[in-house]
Amino acid sequence: MITGSLIIAIGAQNAFVLKSGLLKQHSGLVAMLCWLCDIALIGLGVFGITALIADNGSAAMLLSLLGGLFLLAYGLLSARRAWHGGNQLSVDGGNTPAVSRWKTAATTLALTLLNPHVYIDAVMLIGGSAAALRPSEKGLFFLGAITASGLWFLRHCLRRTPAAAAVSP
Repeated sequence: MITGSLIIAIGAQNAFVLKSGLLKQHSGLVAMLCWLCDIALIGLGVFGITALIADNGSAAMLLSLLGGLFLLAYGLLSARRAWHGGNQLSVDGGNTPAVSRWKTAATTLALTLLNPHVYIDAVMLIGGSAAALRPSEKGLFFLGAITASGLWFLRHCLRRTPAAAAVSP
């Protein structure tokens, strides 16, 4: 539940995932790269970072402070964009030029790995949620977390044919 609630928040990465799915431009590649990054980052959080900061109160406090400052700044910038408008996602029907797989992959990785928010969510919040678990429980938690992530991204890369869409309720 924790992973799902954090992953489905629409930020730059998910807006790009949704747009690639709507445009049917390399959506499988985008979803797979996002999921692989989540596997690595969630694994780092569940099995790595939380173990390192568990015994270091200063590091935990510093990371919490930095994360809080980032979220405050991000929230203020988001509020400013919302107030001024003009930042909506637009998908032109058929007028969008094709983009290469390499450029799509580079954009996906940049939107994922250069976004500080992904580290707060995947490493600190999801990883921190597993900090008190026993090692055997961490493995199960990790599997559940990456399954939630995989399902989210897989859902947005599946293409439906018009016939399948007509049959679905």
